[in-house]
Amino acid sequence: MDMRELQMRNVESPLRALKAEEISRFVIKLRENLFEVPSQSGNGYYHVRIGRFAWSCTCADFIHRGVTCKHQMAVANFLNREVPVLEAPRVSDRDYVVLI
Repeated sequence: MDMRELQMRNVESPLRALKAEEISRFVIKLRENLFEVPSQSGNGYYHVRIGRFAWSCTCADFIHRGVTCKHQMAVANFLNREVPVLEAPRVSDRDYVVLI
């Protein structure tokens, strides 16, 4: 799957792809498989971890919606690679344990 096919998988993909391109020049490589990507608003960073079969991000889009986010796309642009097809699992309230 190339970057164009990946971008077509999400409803907001054209806008997400443009934003990813804008922020890809600010990606910082922290480790071999860990990258820091600035938020679009400029108020902080998200961490993208890349793996052989799946990538993850600390942003809400990836965690709660399970979609390929602009931060992952920015890292893909930075590395000139594609994000693997595997997406984040859906998370429900029953997946959390609250300790009191």
